[in-house]
Amino acid sequence: MNLYELEGNLWHVVELANSAKPEDQQLFADTIESLQDSIADKAIGYGKVIKQLVADKKQLTDKIKHDQDRNRALSNNISRLKLALQHGMESVGKDKIKDIDLSIWIQNNPVSVAVTDDKLIPGEFTEVEKKLNKTAIKQALNDGEEVPGAKLVQTRSIRIK
Repeated sequence: MNLYELEGNLWHVVELANSAKPEDQQLFADTIESLQDSIADKAIGYGKVIKQLVADKKQLTDKIKHDQDRNRALSNNISRLKLALQHGMESVGKDKIKDIDLSIWIQNNPVSVAVTDDKLIPGEFTEVEKKLNKTAIKQALNDGEEVPGAKLVQTRSIRIK
């Protein structure tokens, strides 16, 4: 039986117990205690699975970081080798080298913009991104101010140690 079904059964038994005869109360109390113990056992099982998933997630995060570092190192090596090759070819005046296996050539890239001083760029060429300051909104709400479109909410979550 899963946790959802156990919880439903517990509430059903509690409802029955509330309308039961006084002599049947002990039977219902025992049944409720049994269901609560089952829910506690299920909760422990859930907790163990969650802890394992958290450990798996951390391991995966570490692997992803390692793979990203390796990817960055490979990209840096490629860039460094390309620059060295381009410098060598340009220093001897060669724009193209051809072999049976591959061709290497230097070509012009598309024209791009180089910004030398962004303070001198007219405002029509800038974009402003709207970003909410949730810290300021929270402070205002805590101070009793009314902020249209915002409210304070208190949520709850599971902690497992």
